[in-house]
Amino acid sequence: MIFDGKKISRQQEKEIQERIEIERNKPLTVVVMGQTGVGKSSLINALFGTNLKTNDVKPETKYPEKHIEIAPDSSELWFWDMPGVGESSSADAEYLNGYRQKILDADVALWLCHADSRSVTFDIEAISKLLSNLTNGERSMVLSKLTFVLSKADLVTPEPWILWKNGNDAVFETTDKTETLLDAKAVYFKKSLLKPHSKNFVSKTFHDGSFNLQSEDITFDKHFVYYSGIMDNSNLQKLQSNYPEYSSVFSRLYQNSEVIYCSSHFRYNLSKLMQVIVDKIYSGVSMRFRKFISNYSMNKVSWNKAKTFSNIVVFDSVKDDIVFDLSRLK
Repeated sequence: MIFDGKKISRQQEKEIQERIEIERNKPLTVVVMGQTGVGKSSLINALFGTNLKTNDVKPETKYPEKHIEIAPDSSELWFWDMPGVGESSSADAEYLNGYRQKILDADVALWLCHADSRSVTFDIEAISKLLSNLTNGERSMVLSKLTFVLSKADLVTPEPWILWKNGNDAVFETTDKTETLLDAKAVYFKKSLLKPHSKNFVSKTFHDGSFNLQSEDITFDKHFVYYSGIMDNSNLQKLQSNYPEYSSVFSRLYQNSEVIYCSSHFRYNLSKLMQVIVDKIYSGVSMRFRKFISNYSMNKVSWNKAKTFSNIVVFDSVKDDIVFDLSRLK
């Protein structure tokens, strides 16, 4: 057998196959972090159909909690639902130490921020503390695994949300004004959270076997293509213009550092978030990951459930009757 351009023995071939099999069957590990109340457990539930406990009043997760989901083929998906930071400085120090190790060990790491907030000071400080006492290599590893998410986008006001009904399903969409606002927030959070660490940031995406370009900023190995720094839109367009055959690779590298806004409640933009996550992991892990998301309609909500999301009922006191109630619509 020829492996990596070299002839190998049957024993070596057997060992390689055994390692591949071990890797294929390893549990996929996802760690979710952020401030208390940012919706970590809710996002896991929305993405993977789990039923983690949530609480709108008090923190539900006090300690790192591992939840295991098993696919029909017995593959395992491990979620680490981490305690929310922001309760106290002493607790935060302990939690951030736990975050650091979990990110280094995980396949995927999500850091959630409130979409309906303009304040990034706490998250900036938390990220800086998270990266402290790490080597440059470890910082790059942590940053490359992190995907920043603006959660609870449904709380962004005042524009209404559009609900598209299609039979028994429904899909929430934003107005142009709300989308513009969310885009601006994503840019602001990216600039605030990622730009200070750009020298340690390395975008990466899976290598599909066809990429073959080396430059000052771009490298690759068997599993990944890497871009040193944060790719901006002008660099993206330049690379796509010069090397159109690798356009999709550059798009994935560009999105690698994007801040993704979404709503677990409305199941809004979950498919984009999932795509960014999958694009960050190498093909072997991606295959394991897709076992949990295939045939799953990320952005769809059942119509009967969507009708209950309205919290406004119009009551006409003169007629002594309800004139509008979304939950009554068929």
